[in-house]
Amino acid sequence: MTQVEATATAFIAEQGQGRGNYNG
Repeated sequence: MTQVEATATAFIAEQGQGRGNYNG
């Protein structure tokens, strides 16, 4: 996982959407 992917995952998780909406 790249830094960008890690940041995107963390951002989505913080929004309360979880990984279900993360297509990476």
